[in-house]
Amino acid sequence: MECLPREGLPPREGLPPRKGLPPREGLLPREGLLPREGGLHPEQDIPPEEDLRPLSGKKNKRDKKVFMFLISVLGTLSICNYDFNPTFTAVGGSNTVGANAVSHVNKRTKWGKPHETFAKKFYNILPLKTIIKYGADGGRGPIFLSACSAEFISNSTRYATVEYLPNIGYLKDDNAELGSVKNLLNIYKSLGALVFLINIVPGSFRYKESMDICGKYNNSVFDTVIGCLTRKSIEIFRNKLVNYAKSTRSHVIEVDADKNPELFGADMFHLNQDGHDFVFKKMSEVYNASSCLKHTYYTNYTNIGVSCKNGNQIKEFLQTGNIVNLSPPVRNEKIAVEPVTDNITMIVSMPNETSSFENPIIWNSKDRKIKERFDKNRFKIGLGFHTSKNESYGVANIKCMNCSCTCGNGDCRMNTSVKSTSSVTMFKTLLTNNTWCIIMITVSERKKIYLRDLVVGLNDFRTKWLS
Repeated sequence: MECLPREGLPPREGLPPRKGLPPREGLLPREGLLPREGGLHPEQDIPPEEDLRPLSGKKNKRDKKVFMFLISVLGTLSICNYDFNPTFTAVGGSNTVGANAVSHVNKRTKWGKPHETFAKKFYNILPLKTIIKYGADGGRGPIFLSACSAEFISNSTRYATVEYLPNIGYLKDDNAELGSVKNLLNIYKSLGALVFLINIVPGSFRYKESMDICGKYNNSVFDTVIGCLTRKSIEIFRNKLVNYAKSTRSHVIEVDADKNPELFGADMFHLNQDGHDFVFKKMSEVYNASSCLKHTYYTNYTNIGVSCKNGNQIKEFLQTGNIVNLSPPVRNEKIAVEPVTDNITMIVSMPNETSSFENPIIWNSKDRKIKERFDKNRFKIGLGFHTSKNESYGVANIKCMNCSCTCGNGDCRMNTSVKSTSSVTMFKTLLTNNTWCIIMITVSERKKIYLRDLVVGLNDFRTKWLS
């Protein structure tokens, strides 16, 4: 069919009349323009400048929905076409889980419904097959996540957020906490992940208020008081973390309550919804302009006084025991150690780092009790056993062969057949002053036991969660 120019019709409203075109016998380039090869010609018709309004210019719900839809479409069109399901890992503290401080009066905070976090919003714009994995817990620092990174960070991780600045510094073991964040950034770098270091700097108000408690200590010893911190210390930590981020090609997003109080909740410590939206906007800008990174297959770890081994990683300590997979072939692997004949035997060495309890000033009664335990036993060993309702599971009997050790509750047995739970991992802890131990785990009556995790560390804040 031959296409003829329109004749006798008025110009379309708002548009210039179309010039006569020759019959289409194959498409010809537009007059004065070159055919497009992957870009727009500089003289291509564009609407007037006033019509190029950003969707975000009008602050109403409809425009926000349209904006989020367009962002989600961009995410599904990501240039990173993986042949597997990529993982987005979000690790951090209470800001990552969306803590909402709606009021703060007389040093007491009232909490509201959690915010829609920057992590959740970012996940919504990632490729559709992306899996999200949270390693976030309010009040927790980075040591646990760093030591047990294999539990939380999968090899498929290609996007990550790390948010720990407000939570570090209180233990007076700065090297361990800063080193833990550095470890996490190094791990993500080795995986070729797009990483965001979220530095949330609480307001000076927060630290002036805490001086009512901490201020009773002389300024010369204030920096060694466990549980107390200053705004100046936070700024020093912030600068060190920024340097770590630069060395690992991580992207830094900072929110400072002194500079932008409107982005924080009533306690000047936790982001409000506008704060989460701000962080997400910065993340989406980097994401949309980023390219796919490649593995480096090399991670430089920093010693932090605690190590956490699971599954195949326990093999390096084994003298007796077999590595087995407890999961069916179609599911993710669940690697454990089973006895050879009737026992599992390991040689375990303790860390040589300095404890935060070496020269502390403690004002919290709970921390004082931990110190008393540390004075008696410098090291803690955690043994994580796979438990089941299955009656074929038995009792693990734990013994230290060449060292003096005590069990956390005085009982060195772990019944792995637990009727009140599904299949989970439960820990038995050992305390010792020796620098290395031979640990033997035996089982009787032809029952099954499976060791899933081994944690070895200093008996202080690093391993408090094992208690």
